[in-house]
Amino acid sequence: MKSAFLYGQLQEMIYMHPLKGYREEGICWKLNKCLYSLKQSTHKWYREFLTTIAEKGFQACNFDPCIFVHQEHEIYISVFVDDIIRYSDSTPEAEALISFLKQRFEITDLGEATWILGLKITYSLRGISLSQRQYIEKVLTRFNMIQSNSVSTPLEKGMKLRKGLPHEQLEDTSHYQAIIGSVNYVVMGTRPDLAHTSSLLSQYSSCPNKTHLKAVKHMLRYLNGTKEHDLFFPSNGSFTLEGYSDADYATCLDTRRSFSGYIFKFGKAAILWRSRK
Repeated sequence: MKSAFLYGQLQEMIYMHPLKGYREEGICWKLNKCLYSLKQSTHKWYREFLTTIAEKGFQACNFDPCIFVHQEHEIYISVFVDDIIRYSDSTPEAEALISFLKQRFEITDLGEATWILGLKITYSLRGISLSQRQYIEKVLTRFNMIQSNSVSTPLEKGMKLRKGLPHEQLEDTSHYQAIIGSVNYVVMGTRPDLAHTSSLLSQYSSCPNKTHLKAVKHMLRYLNGTKEHDLFFPSNGSFTLEGYSDADYATCLDTRRSFSGYIFKFGKAAILWRSRK
């Protein structure tokens, strides 16, 4: 199954009243396009796209309204704002979908999807790989860790962290928070091995101290040494759903709460993971 990448833009005609002081009886302003940053824009675009592809037999999924499934053919669509990916074989119905969208919207067909939202997609006879190496290198460069020595674990062995005190707080807490936010996107995309570490260190974002900063830099050093790791989806094998979960016992020194985590695999491919206190 291959995917095609499309970039679309809504060109629907809508109307709105002028601001107070600029109104004339019986006169209104015309918007040629739905404007970004308006509260109604995202909803308007979604409803327009949903209504359009419903004409071709697509229906939004209950678990994710931005995933659309064709009711008869094996064609799937995912949408992030106006970035659209079609997942299907090269069938007449799939090609007709692109022609249909070109008639309704101003779109650019970028062909086979190789990049989407910072994820690199690589195809082979063995399967499909997702990588965030380029994004990781940008993160490491941003925080001056691109030349750092790598380590073999996301956290130092036996490290025990406590909530920071006000007099210990870093002068620039946004630096710590920016690292956590950047790594969280990597965890969400391709790196379940960092799920626990990012979740653990995120809870100290409100009042980080030097010990917490040392821990996140250790995490970046681990990321630097494993930036070539990717998420692989094999094209064959046993397609069975497996789930694994585990929990510690009251390891949080401040609240005595436990951390739990799970990962689900479809065949040999990880498809869902999470760690939380």
